[in-house]
Order: sequence, then C-alpha cells, then structure tokens
Amino acid sequence: MGGVVLRPTVTRRALLGVMASLAPLPRGAAANYESAMTATLRQFCLRTFVSARGGLALAAVGSDGLLFASHPAIVRETLWKPGSTVKPFLLQHLLEQGLLRAEESFPCPGGPLPFAGRRFDCSHAPQGAPLDPATALALSCNHCFLHWAERLARARGGRASFAEALRRAGFSARQVFGQRCAPASVSNPASKEAMLLQALGEANVVTTPLALLEAYRRLLASPSGGELPPAMRVPRQGMRDCVRAGTGAEARVEGLDLGGKTGTATSSDRLSLNGWMVSFWPAARPALVMVVFVENGRGGAEAAPIAGAAWRALRPHLPV
Repeated sequence: MGGVVLRPTVTRRALLGVMASLAPLPRGAAANYESAMTATLRQFCLRTFVSARGGLALAAVGSDGLLFASHPAIVRETLWKPGSTVKPFLLQHLLEQGLLRAEESFPCPGGPLPFAGRRFDCSHAPQGAPLDPATALALSCNHCFLHWAERLARARGGRASFAEALRRAGFSARQVFGQRCAPASVSNPASKEAMLLQALGEANVVTTPLALLEAYRRLLASPSGGELPPAMRVPRQGMRDCVRAGTGAEARVEGLDLGGKTGTATSSDRLSLNGWMVSFWPAARPALVMVVFVENGRGGAEAAPIAGAAWRALRPHLPV
C-alpha cells in the first residue's frame, strides 16, 4: 500500500516515564529516545505495510499515553473481529469466577474441530500430555478454550458475564488515548453457540486495534506490591510462553524478554483471514505494549514476524 501517510502520536511524559522506570536516563537522552523510537517506527511501517494492508500502534503500560500509531484508517477507523486475542481475557475471567483452576489440565484431542458450521482446528502440534491453562494459552488451543468456555455457558448468568468482562476491559471503547475511534461493540450472546463463538473472538465483538491496545494495556498493568493473583499470573505466563515457544514464536527477538498473543479472525464475509499480534516488553514487568494488525493474510502467523521485526528495530533504543 504505497503512499501511506503516517500520523504518529507521541506522548513525551509517558515515554520518559517508561524509560526512567527501567533504567536511569543519561542527561539529554530524553528527546533522543522520543525522536529515535518515533522515527524508527515510522520508517518501519512505511517499509512493512507496502505489500500488506495493516497497521501498528505502541503504548506505555504504566500510563494512558499512546506513543505511536500508523495508518488511522486501519487502527482507529475500522472495526475488526479480535479472534484469539480475547483468550487471555477469557482465561482471566474463568479464573476470577472460580470456573477454572490454574493447576487444571485438559487433553487436547487434536484433529478437526468443527463448530457452528466452521472449522476451528488447533494449529499446534500434538503435545502428548494434557495442557494446563498457561500452556493452552501459549498454544492458543481451541479445543481447550471451548471446553473451558462451556463452563461459562452452563453457569448462571455466565453468557452475559464474559461480554461484560470484555466491555470492562475496553474492547468496546470508542474514545481511546484521547482519540475518537469507530463504534466498537460487545453484545450479550443470545445462545450458547454465540457465546462460545464470542469466546474465540468470532462473534458478538468487534473492536479497533487502538481499543485492543488499550485493553491489553489495562490487562498488563500490575498492582503495586505483592505477588500477582492467579487470574493475572496465569495469563501473563501463557503470553510469555506464547512468544518463547508458542504461536507467537516468530516474534522472538534475541536479547528481549517479550510476551504476547496472536490472533486469527475471519473477515466479515468469511472469505479471508485477518491477523493480530499483541506483544509487550519486558515480559516480567511490562512497560511497552504493541499491537500489529494485518488484513487479508495468513492470520496471526503473518502478524507475529512483523511484530518481531518491529521490536528488533526498536531494540537499539530500549534500555536493555
């Protein structure tokens, strides 16, 4: 997509807060970090999204600052299904509701997974052992997540509770980072089938990349002091493992401790796939979170290496 005009938005205070929290900044380095990261991402997006229609945005986890956003028509003005990027939120909700325990496991049978007239086959290799929730998230195992989401469908008020959790997380936000976005929405599913499709990000939820970025920013914000509760710790571990050896392995960057979650969703006409990769750094103490979206491609498998390349380009400007 040639001739794209990028409109980066940089919040200096947010960026400097991130950098100062990770390492002392040399005198005069503040402006250099700001301009270098912005220029790097601007050039990266101009190169990357020539052949692929997509966009990228970066935010600080510890504040409400948007550091960079490209391609407004993609990241702000159009609605997309989030696909499997909803799974960390589903996992957190199940753990919070006491419908799943961190030490549980489920044996993914592999093979075809037909559901609601579609195919949701798992993309991961046979594991040879039952999967605990963190591993199932890392591998984005549809068999596991549909099995566990059934518990919500059976629970009193469960169908509506996950929709409400997504709304609270920010999936339906229409004003994000001070910018007006397309009218994202999360609706209460009318049936068990619709609720299970929502649990895979394929029905009753459409969002913008900026709203998804804000949802993950909130998800990754750690409470001050103390150990993370299981509802936060298990999704965080699953997303770290996702980049280490899961569906997001193509986003790995040597020397950077990254976490993240891929997502694949069908287009509105179900004739093509859209891809997501939400990633964050450092995984142990998230400070920056990035969303990459690619339209009409190979899904999350295409978005993950783009995210990795973006982090690789940013690496010289990060205090590691």
